[in-house]
Amino acid sequence: MDIFTQDICWIYITESKDYRPRRHIIFCPDGEQSSSVEQRMLQGERLVYSRRFDNTFDALAHKLMLERLSYATLSGLICKQTARITPTYNKPTI
Repeated sequence: MDIFTQDICWIYITESKDYRPRRHIIFCPDGEQSSSVEQRMLQGERLVYSRRFDNTFDALAHKLMLERLSYATLSGLICKQTARITPTYNKPTI
């Protein structure tokens, strides 16, 4: 596999729902994402982050960066992405 070629890869973060939540950072080539993430979800984890990359090198570099971040910084990144993809609706005032 040439890591500089144009291929789609994903980075996922799953989180356990235990008393002390654990996070798993998962690298998945495009064809393997369903089995890797579904396996974690069957174990009771939830998907908290996903990001698509157009080549393997960028995806692996991003995974390495995420692994080096502190728990608090990673939590902030997850919150920012969730806020960005979740639409907020203003309730009409009466």
